[in-house]
This record gives sequence, structure tokens and C-alpha cells, in this order.
Amino acid sequence: MQQDQDKEIEQAAVLKSAVLCERILQDVRTRRFTLESIFETISRKKFPVRIEKWMLYIELTEIRRPISVKIEVLRVTGELLGDTEFEVRSQDALEIIQYPVSLPPVTALQEGVCLVKIFANNKLVGDRRVIFSKIKNGL
Repeated sequence: MQQDQDKEIEQAAVLKSAVLCERILQDVRTRRFTLESIFETISRKKFPVRIEKWMLYIELTEIRRPISVKIEVLRVTGELLGDTEFEVRSQDALEIIQYPVSLPPVTALQEGVCLVKIFANNKLVGDRRVIFSKIKNGL
């Protein structure tokens, strides 16, 4: 019985959603979030491209005790471009925790893919990809 309870406590959080956007606003009265300029692709005329401000909106549930959440931004080669880490707490494991995360600035040297990986207590719970593409003439 105790072993089953320990397993339940050790389970990582469940990621319900992860959305990349330029800005996240929160209404002070309702506490609701508004996501602005949702994207998966960043298109530019020339490279390198530097993205200074971008955010990740995540929803987590099944949080039974305080957990450490780490967000890593990587090239597809595995090179770490930046990361951020924070703690999430919940009073109820069924509660869905909404969390806006400022991501570290990144530079794309050329067209390609960047990965945003989400970890809860060092376990990968989800990821998003960002495609950097070059705008073709006339488009």
C-alpha cells in the first residue's frame, strides 16, 4: 500500500497544453489569460534572426506536491540555446495550473527548427517546435 502511494507522489505532472506566442496578458479582475500572436513558424527575409521576447503558455495538472518545471530551448542538434526553471504548486491534483513563461532570447543563424522542451521533475512531459523559414521573393 505504501509503495503505491509513493509511486503516485513521484508521478510527473501532466501537460495539458503548450502554446508559443509573442505576449501573454492577464486580466486583473478575472485572472484569465489572453495570448497574442500565437505562432509555430517565424519567417524573415534574412538570417541570422534574433528573437528577444517570446513566451510559452502551459497548463499542467496532476500536481500532487511542489514540482520543478524546466523549459529548455534547443537546436535540433541538441545544442542548448537557453533555459528557465521554476516551481509549481497546487492545492488539488485535479486543478489545472495555467502558467505564462518568458522564454530566453534565441538567435537562429539559418533556416531550421528549434525545440522547446518542457520537463517536470526532470521528466520530459511535452515539447513544441519552432520553424525558422526564409521569406521567398514575391511572397
